[in-house]
Amino acid sequence: MSWRGKTIAGFEGCDALARALARAVGARYAPLAVSKYRAGERVIRASRSVTRRCLLVAELEADGESVWRALMAADALKRSGAKHVFLLAPWMAYGRQDRPAKARESTGGATLGDALHRSFKKIFTLDAHSKLFRKHFHGHLKSIAARDLAIPVARRYGADAVAAPDKGAVKRAKAVAREMRLPFIQCEKTRLRPGLGGVRSRVRHGDPKGHRVVMIDDLVDSGGTLAEAAKALRLAGAKSVGAVVTHAALSSSVPSAKSLGLGYLEIVYRRDRKPSASLVKLLAAHL
Repeated sequence: MSWRGKTIAGFEGCDALARALARAVGARYAPLAVSKYRAGERVIRASRSVTRRCLLVAELEADGESVWRALMAADALKRSGAKHVFLLAPWMAYGRQDRPAKARESTGGATLGDALHRSFKKIFTLDAHSKLFRKHFHGHLKSIAARDLAIPVARRYGADAVAAPDKGAVKRAKAVAREMRLPFIQCEKTRLRPGLGGVRSRVRHGDPKGHRVVMIDDLVDSGGTLAEAAKALRLAGAKSVGAVVTHAALSSSVPSAKSLGLGYLEIVYRRDRKPSASLVKLLAAHL
């Protein structure tokens, strides 16, 4: 779909990506102002009337505030002339909560999907965590693959084999291996204490011996899975092991490559940095 002449909105103060996208696709930009009443209640106002089709650009962090702001922004944009509001949230928290880990436990991904799909015509994100997470959005969520951002990084480090650190990363890693025409290796993760953390890894498929292996995944948090997979790959003969992941769960606290036993750890989309031209181009092509 073309966004030329349509409206792209972003929150003032954290709208670099929205502005860049508007320039890239020839859309009008509309900043959203967030203020609050004395009692602390938030209110959001669009700076201008918007077109009937409007795209909101916003990150959905783990705090409830960012989700609530997105929902209120959708209402403000509809009151400003939009008939259909779309959402681009390159990062969406709660993706790993796609199913309850224990009985009688909440499922954040399901709750998020139920809330957002009622307010937005379509929702775009970068590398949604799982198929089940996408299902919670009732057909409204489109995941944009970040492999086009990961491949140049892998090439820069001279990777000659691609690995998935666990089962959940297989589809992404295989796609990169195919595109780069490199051997594919799959690691298998076993949790030592289900639900409590702690993992062990082994090479299940492929031979890393003598290869400069790059692991591909969507997310790094503590880095335990990457660390154990790297150890298994080195024990199986890998010459070197690095990792390229789409997101860091905590942008302000990314584990170092050295602490994980990696030659390098690259995050292709950092929420705390200015959007790259390659990111803007990728998103613009898939909206």
